[in-house]
Amino acid sequence: MYHPTLHPGTQRGLTLVELLVTLGVALILLAVGTPLYSSTVENSRLTAATNALVRHVHLARSEAIKRGTAVTACASGDGATCAGSNAWELGWIVFVDGGTPNTVDGDDEILRVYPETTDGITIGASADHLRYLSDGSLDS
Repeated sequence: MYHPTLHPGTQRGLTLVELLVTLGVALILLAVGTPLYSSTVENSRLTAATNALVRHVHLARSEAIKRGTAVTACASGDGATCAGSNAWELGWIVFVDGGTPNTVDGDDEILRVYPETTDGITIGASADHLRYLSDGSLDS
């Protein structure tokens, strides 16, 4: 039986072959794991953007009911006005829509601003805004 204290002249460590095999296995695991990780990160970003949009749409509806007035969520590139396009990846705003419908004007209060998605996510929709009335119904 081998015992290191009984053989003081021997050295412990890895041989070159053991080191190369270990590096080979590590490289294979890295090559397989990297694409899976990238896909997971992309899915996470998409889920986060989707959840943020849904959260803000729910906020618009609940604020319309709570305040007893219309509240609009719309695509916005500058965080202050509606963009007039259905490219929600520009960002969006939620605002109390008391004046001209679907337009930030007068005493309209901006409740939330969501910035542009900078990670290549495209959020398209058939509408450029969602306007909720005081009873929580969607204004067509």
